Amino acid sequence: MKGQNMNIQDAEKIARELMAKHLDDSWELAFNSKLTAFGQCNYTAKKILLSKPLTEVNNEQILREVVLHEIAHALTHSWDGHNSVWKEKCIEIGGTGKTYGNQEAYIIFTYVGTCPNGHKIYRKGPLSKRKIASCVRCSPEFSLHNIVTWKKTRVVMQAKDYSSELIENY
Repeated sequence: MKGQNMNIQDAEKIARELMAKHLDDSWELAFNSKLTAFGQCNYTAKKILLSKPLTEVNNEQILREVVLHEIAHALTHSWDGHNSVWKEKCIEIGGTGKTYGNQEAYIIFTYVGTCPNGHKIYRKGPLSKRKIASCVRCSPEFSLHNIVTWKKTRVVMQAKDYSSELIENY
């Protein structure tokens, strides 16, 4: 399971097990829909928050690291931030002690297009004034044989994966 994306039920089970091992029963786990932070520690509410969409696009190893990161916050003072006190606690409970901030870039697409040959095209919004588009991978000029069909959906993709896909498809 370490290389596969997480499902929420498995992620919740893992997070709760880690919390039970390191925190008292007054701490809660909750999921939110944020895309700007994978995890958060709310000291006032005594709550560890995990991003549901970011949990779903990451693997177990990353999830464990994020949960341990937030537990280390819960075990230290809010003013410790990511200082040496926090880092030592994070390492003590099994984390790496690394901080990631928001440098792990994610891209959200609301439209996915597919040409007859199966090439995928991702868009953040609908086509502007043009009603149809053709696949430039199949033909550099507009072609009725390569018309793209669009589906409105929500795709959250790590930027590095999107970059890899662009390189593979061109």
